[in-house]
Amino acid sequence: MRELDYLGYYLDEWREMFSYDSKTGAMCYLPLNKEMTDRYYTFRSSRHGGKAIRVSLARVAVMLVTDDYVSSDDHVINKDQDYFNLSYENLLVISKKAKRPVKDKVKAVETLVEGVFKIEPLGYFVVRRGPLQSAYCTRDFDDAVEVWLEWKEDNSISRVTKM
Repeated sequence: MRELDYLGYYLDEWREMFSYDSKTGAMCYLPLNKEMTDRYYTFRSSRHGGKAIRVSLARVAVMLVTDDYVSSDDHVINKDQDYFNLSYENLLVISKKAKRPVKDKVKAVETLVEGVFKIEPLGYFVVRRGPLQSAYCTRDFDDAVEVWLEWKEDNSISRVTKM
């Protein structure tokens, strides 16, 4: 009998659901051929009575590389604190009881374009529709400016984050 790993799924089932490039950190949800651009992915699971389950992409990435599940007593953290950087060399498994490394304070720094902020020290750009509403993230400043200009003309436009 195989042992169930993360959220009641076997490791080979995670491999069928996700492809992962350990060098670049690129991850794809295979059933929808959807590139992952966030720290978590939520999908409906028949095993959980059709309820939505939230998957840590960092945890799945480590499992796919090591061919073993990450214990529920452990966390997977990003060494550089950039949660969008899922490259394997940036991921670290630590015990939940271990003291986490001290984090640099993350702050939004204004750019020359109203509504576009650079997130330091992580280095990505956020387009905001309001003072606290982050609506689009990207690593490309020009892309962020383009989205901001579109939203100035028509704020009903919806764009998918590029990370």
